[in-house]
Amino acid sequence: MFIRHTTLALGLLLVVFMLSSCKSSGSKPYAYISKYAPPKYLDNLQSALNEAGDNAPELLKVLTTLKGEELDGASFLISTMPFPDLISIKADYLMEHIHYAYLIKHKYPWMKNMPEDTFLAYVLPYRMAEEPITAHRKYFYEQLDPLVRDCETMLEAAYQVNLWLGGERKDTQAGYAKQRVRFEPSEARDKSPFATLLGGQGRCEEMMIIFMAATRAVGIPSRSVYTPYWPKCDNNHAWTEIWANPVRSEQSSENKTPPNYNSPTADASNGASGKWFSMGSCEPSIQSAMAATAGRAWFTEFSATGAAIYCARFGQPEDKSTIYRTSKKDSILNVLSNYSLTCKLDITVLAADGQPASGTPVTLSVVNWAVFRKVAMQKTDTQGKAVITTGVGQYMLSAGDNERLDWQIISTTSGTLPVTMTLSAKGFPSGYYTLRFPDTHAAYVAFNPAAANAGPDPEVPEKYKKINANHSQSAPPEAYYCAEFKIEEHPDINEIIMSSPLSGNIINVLKRSGGNWPEIAAALKEAAKEQKEDLFWLVAQMNLVDSIETNQAILLEHVKYAQSARSQLPVKVTDDIYHSYVLSPRMPYMHIYQWRKDLYDLLMPVVNKGGKPKTITEAALRINQWIERNIKIADSTSGRFFCSPNPASVFQSKRALKGGPVMSTVAALRAVGIPSNIKSDWVEFYDGANWLPLYPMDSQNLGKTELNEDTKKQYVKKGGVRIITTKNGFEFQPGEMNCGISKFSEGGWDFLDEELGRESNGWMSAAPGEYLLTAASRNANGDVLIYAQPITITSEKGIEVTVPLDLPVEMLSASERAVRELKTLPDFTLTDKAGQSYNLQSALKDNNLLLVFFTLESEPSLRMLPLIQATINQAKSAGVEIWTVLVDEKGESDERLSGISLPMLLDKDMAVAKQFIPDVATKKNEIMPSVLLVNKKGEIILWKEGYNLAINSILADSFSALLGGKSDTATLESLQKQVKFKEADLAGLEYIQKGLESLEGGNYAKAVEYYQKAVACFPDISGLWYNYACALSRNNNIDDAFTALKKAIEFGMTGLDWAKKDPDLENLRRDKRFKELVP
Repeated sequence: MFIRHTTLALGLLLVVFMLSSCKSSGSKPYAYISKYAPPKYLDNLQSALNEAGDNAPELLKVLTTLKGEELDGASFLISTMPFPDLISIKADYLMEHIHYAYLIKHKYPWMKNMPEDTFLAYVLPYRMAEEPITAHRKYFYEQLDPLVRDCETMLEAAYQVNLWLGGERKDTQAGYAKQRVRFEPSEARDKSPFATLLGGQGRCEEMMIIFMAATRAVGIPSRSVYTPYWPKCDNNHAWTEIWANPVRSEQSSENKTPPNYNSPTADASNGASGKWFSMGSCEPSIQSAMAATAGRAWFTEFSATGAAIYCARFGQPEDKSTIYRTSKKDSILNVLSNYSLTCKLDITVLAADGQPASGTPVTLSVVNWAVFRKVAMQKTDTQGKAVITTGVGQYMLSAGDNERLDWQIISTTSGTLPVTMTLSAKGFPSGYYTLRFPDTHAAYVAFNPAAANAGPDPEVPEKYKKINANHSQSAPPEAYYCAEFKIEEHPDINEIIMSSPLSGNIINVLKRSGGNWPEIAAALKEAAKEQKEDLFWLVAQMNLVDSIETNQAILLEHVKYAQSARSQLPVKVTDDIYHSYVLSPRMPYMHIYQWRKDLYDLLMPVVNKGGKPKTITEAALRINQWIERNIKIADSTSGRFFCSPNPASVFQSKRALKGGPVMSTVAALRAVGIPSNIKSDWVEFYDGANWLPLYPMDSQNLGKTELNEDTKKQYVKKGGVRIITTKNGFEFQPGEMNCGISKFSEGGWDFLDEELGRESNGWMSAAPGEYLLTAASRNANGDVLIYAQPITITSEKGIEVTVPLDLPVEMLSASERAVRELKTLPDFTLTDKAGQSYNLQSALKDNNLLLVFFTLESEPSLRMLPLIQATINQAKSAGVEIWTVLVDEKGESDERLSGISLPMLLDKDMAVAKQFIPDVATKKNEIMPSVLLVNKKGEIILWKEGYNLAINSILADSFSALLGGKSDTATLESLQKQVKFKEADLAGLEYIQKGLESLEGGNYAKAVEYYQKAVACFPDISGLWYNYACALSRNNNIDDAFTALKKAIEFGMTGLDWAKKDPDLENLRRDKRFKELVP
């Protein structure tokens, strides 16, 4: 049984009693809550309690315990609560959260005039986005109250919170990071605030989440703001807006001038007492500090060229004018007008006969990562009308379906643009298209004319720069902090780890897990001997988020019960399949939870009822039949605040969302030892020989691969596409930022992400069907040249497409290449960390020079440095030397730069930077990195500043120009040919992964074994032969290693300079044959 707690049992008795009394009087279930909750929430509360299933007693406990305003707040939260929280949230957690929210409502003077809707939507909620929920409010309140209690304004308080999270720490407690939270790219799942603190890092969404949690804990309204995709840059972004009013602390006796609220991000719809201001989350830069007077952050100007900027909130706003999309639970608001000039697209969609096409999806898309990405979608009304508000520039507008559609490249300006679309058999785009946008600064000035004459940002007042002294005296000790693992300090753990062939991977996981490494280490120490090997595998394959979120109990439970289930499986499976599809504790986008024991205890008796199954298929059928009988589909929408639920919660509540419990069904199968995984919208399981489909809640069709058109496509042999892109006649293999394949759905194109197989030899595989192939390149302004071609993928057939991506001359204007001018080029000498000197004029005697001024204090530099490093071979070909210049005061790098091998010069006082960039001191975080390319004559031929993830493409064009390459629109002709294609052997891909793990982990004999199998599957991949040579060298198979290295060179291995210093090839370099191969 799942009833573990007395409170839950009592709650169930309460429900039984109330339901019995309701049925006798003909009332709705849970009708009695009208005695407790405010009338305006009753209908939604009824729905929420029904959705919660067997978790309803926890919610009822909250509603029947709280009184007054706390009950009002609880009613708001429960009536707008996302489904995963309804089936899992606990009463005590929710009541503590509500209690502390109302505690601060009556404590801080700035909350006195706050509108009730602002408090409910932007202070009270326990969840910020799609992170796992944690009991964070009390913790942040206790930590931050000493910092903000004497602040004079909400903006000052908000900045103190930002400084506490992202500024330099005042105390020096051993093990603490210099900053509590630093930017570092990771993966799509959102960590909780506590996990972000433990890891000491987060991507922009996670920094937003923790900043929102912290500001809300001290009564500062905050909301998540995001752009799904930038039109001028291949990425997206998320940040925070805070709502501030002009109330000063009553304790302040000074009569000071009220703060300035004339920010371009002010939202007048929120009333006279407060406005919204943007802030870089955990980025207490000068611009963030000056949000009180300028509303600026490093992304502010860039936002002026946005195509769509949204914010999300619980419930519906009182002002409906900004609603982009809404449900009874949450709303998405269009706040683009806070950042940019906007264009209202007044769209009319007609059918082929000229009649209005009602219910037709209309989509606005930008080019991002080389494909059309949807940023807005609306359906037409009965008159065929739809309205989309966007920015200023050129976009793809499309409507309809695969059979009848229309699309246009539209050019927008500020105001209203009427657009008429007629659905027909028009087909997909074909050929080259350019999408151009305003200059970033010009767009910002057009939106905010005062910026044209604005001087440098004002200096930050001293009181903003320092953390309030009250903190160290009044705040309790911090329970969550990043204390990194150092193996030399833990010989007992080292001894355990070194007994594993995966030791290298395990050490890396411990180092990356921040302050959570003691949990992993405890599991390694506590595990029984027979559990060690599986635990080693489980830890070694962990990614960053898992390593920070896991704990000892989770790890040991998964190993123990997976092994027990495996021992009872009627058919034995290989270790590789067992590890990847049984022991693995989570599915894509799911967080690592503790669920295996609960599901094992519940479902193992189901599998064995009536006798042990003779086959895996029989066991899988019994599980699916039980799910079909016991799990009910909740009538709920997922909404913006959806976090994949713990599978145990689904089975405890007996509720799942529409579409069936796909993720939880995989967990159920793995809990009883059946290898399984998600396959599109259904589940696959392994019967000992083949992978077969299982459709949750549909036990009748187990194993049928031709259930519908979607399943048919997934179970036929795939076809393939290989895109070869060229620039200036030189071929290069594009990555994900340069090409892609999409399918048309809901009025626009959807990139084949998880459905697309990207294989080591450059091929992409997909199910047979009609697709749009695209490849793209950007100029220095972020304008896009995109090539589009409709393709038909056929089973076991391959298409090779060669696409020149030379930018037309009109896209390469001088004004777009250089953002600054210098009368004379300053000479300078700087040293790196080791003391080696670098002189500019000396370098220019022999080479062209790329200078990269950067900072570690904001996101753009950290994202762009790896892209710049990736151009190093192209730079060498063009005679370009690359220097990076760190302009931070302390001049210290950290592990985030561990993969950067470029020379790093130290400019601690910014003396050199100021010669090139006079305003660097006041605008450092806004304009960094500053990238300039200087030729041997001392002429600056490229100078770009700020956030631009197309920098590698821009540099490639510039390097080609140095070599004398030319760009001409007339040369842009694609070539296509059809060849035979065989989908990659999945086992071969696993051999590659296992070989790499073994090589990095020091198990060289095993690495040789895996790579031998891998090259048999993929005999023409140069990099694979190179790694095989490394494994053979490490294993002292010298003759075979030379044979493998020769194969690598035969199949086009380049960049052999690395082979001359690769430690894996040290055994070969002692042999004279090495110099013959690698001169």
